[in-house]
Amino acid sequence: MITPALGLALVLVLLSACLHHALLGRLATDLGRDVLAAAAGFAVGEALARATGSRLAMLGALHPIYALSGAWGAMLLAAWGWRRAKR
Repeated sequence: MITPALGLALVLVLLSACLHHALLGRLATDLGRDVLAAAAGFAVGEALARATGSRLAMLGALHPIYALSGAWGAMLLAAWGWRRAKR
């Protein structure tokens, strides 16, 4: 059984990756990179929020502001690194 926090996290990760791909993606493989980067960044953002003990902007057991900030930071970093490596 999937907990509500995990379900919401999956939805937010996929929506963020799709939006990032719609704005900055060029190839179909970019979507896969965006999903992986968003999931990793989301996990890091959530872990940092829990480690600092932040109770700001919680939605149930989830810290969506921190987690989405991590996801977008990771996606932008991955896109920048990918384009830089192609040169």
